[in-house]
Amino acid sequence: DGDHGPEMRDTLRGKEGMIQGSPEGPAGFAIAYNSELARLAGELQKLKPEKGGDAPAVKSGADDTFLLGPPAKLLPPLMEFKERIKDIGLELSMRKSEWWAASEETRKIAEEVFKGTGIHPGRHKDENREQTDEHGYGLPVYGCPLGDEKYTKHFLKCKLQLVRNRISHTANELAQSEAQTLWAFIYYCFTQDAQYWAQNLPPSLTKDFLREFDDLVLDTVARCFDTTRETLVNCKFSMKRLRLPVKMGGAGVREMCDVAPAAFLGAFAKSMRRMTDETLLGGAVARGFLHDHLHALFAPLDERDRAKEDEQGDLESLSRRGNHLPMVQEAEAAHKQIYDELKEALDEGLYGPNVTHTPPPPTHTHKHRTTTLKSPTGAGLSYTPPNPQNTTTNHK
Repeated sequence: DGDHGPEMRDTLRGKEGMIQGSPEGPAGFAIAYNSELARLAGELQKLKPEKGGDAPAVKSGADDTFLLGPPAKLLPPLMEFKERIKDIGLELSMRKSEWWAASEETRKIAEEVFKGTGIHPGRHKDENREQTDEHGYGLPVYGCPLGDEKYTKHFLKCKLQLVRNRISHTANELAQSEAQTLWAFIYYCFTQDAQYWAQNLPPSLTKDFLREFDDLVLDTVARCFDTTRETLVNCKFSMKRLRLPVKMGGAGVREMCDVAPAAFLGAFAKSMRRMTDETLLGGAVARGFLHDHLHALFAPLDERDRAKEDEQGDLESLSRRGNHLPMVQEAEAAHKQIYDELKEALDEGLYGPNVTHTPPPPTHTHKHRTTTLKSPTGAGLSYTPPNPQNTTTNHK
């Protein structure tokens, strides 16, 4: 019957599970659940892969679990898994389980396979919290939409509305009397609200969402300074100063549409390193999250395809061997856009050709030599003289 009163006791009379809110709770859950997941993964790997495809697999983060593979091959192991986890006190709710298929052909197969199981196609809900086909099909995966274009657009539209409500409510409370506090919210909170989706979704999917988000933040900035968005937009100097990082004398309110390619490419490059096996110091191997699917893209080439003995898996080889994958194509497009924009900015001068109010040009000291470059407008661009011993290569 548990403890009574504030006095300390040597033992806790827990009957099942852990105390609600206990810090070791997630670890305890993961230890118990992971053994069953490992067993399920082994069963799926034994299944014969489809022609030209991968063997079925299971991926999980805490209690969010995803099975990948042909529907008919996934269902029997899933039902066995459902029964086994009852032994560790878990109940798999079929009515909360959803499926998504990328092609119309696979969708028809899945509908037949999952009929009568309680597992339903992933969809959005209407105003009455009932599932509807109006906004396409898909699944939320760690806070990001995985589905067709209609599903993704509606997902981001709903997220934007939540962000809009939160920002508008805060601005209404603070704009008249607490402008300084509102600015702190803008800088430390509001400008971060879209970064997760900018990092994890390609710019082709987020451009409309981020454009509306930028307008929302700009409206809030205008309220903070008791002006209008039109006034800010029409003043090029104000907009430049607003968008520049704080370390460059700006306000640090970046335009998400502008930084989206860099945000996506940076997150993509970092996360892809974690998708496959990694050899650690001492020779230990850390298993990658998608090691059974993407290893071939990162691993050294097969003997028959090997260009040279010392070729290793890296992002350059990924771009060569994985350019049939949509996300890799998106990453290459983002890389090209960033490169082109940087080249254009350097050609025009860092602050652009039409701005006259700019900070004094910074200087950069390199081996007792100080070099300063000036754009036609007088804006400064620091430059490090190249080492003549270094060579420049055309590296992706």
